[in-house]
Amino acid sequence: DYIAPGLATGDSLIGGLGNDSFAYFSISDDSKNTVIVDFDPSDDRILLDLNGFGLENSSKNSIISNNDFVPVDRGQNYQDSDARDTTPVIIYERARLDQDGEEIDSGLLKYDPNGTEANDENNPIVTIARLNGNPDLDRTDIFII
Repeated sequence: DYIAPGLATGDSLIGGLGNDSFAYFSISDDSKNTVIVDFDPSDDRILLDLNGFGLENSSKNSIISNNDFVPVDRGQNYQDSDARDTTPVIIYERARLDQDGEEIDSGLLKYDPNGTEANDENNPIVTIARLNGNPDLDRTDIFII
């Protein structure tokens, strides 16, 4: 199945059985904070538009480059210093912590428009999607279109 976010922030996306592709073309108010209910790394993939996300180290029709993807260790939260340079990056926070230090049972796929540079109201880090169940997403699960 090919699935793209709908017309409202916070959409729930369900792929069902088999191979599913969850496509994101840019960061817009319509695509932020979607919930991918049943992402399975063995079958599914996330598609990101190269131009829409400004990923400077990746190429179309390939998996995301190592320099454009920042996996965050279990129990940690992303910091600007985790990025490799000042270009946009895609982040995956697996089993992040809430305010009380408890693990949350979902991973967050995020977009940082300026990597290691400090973020502000003009360049905020944006949550693209919440992946229920904390799947072990890695860069091979993200394909650039």
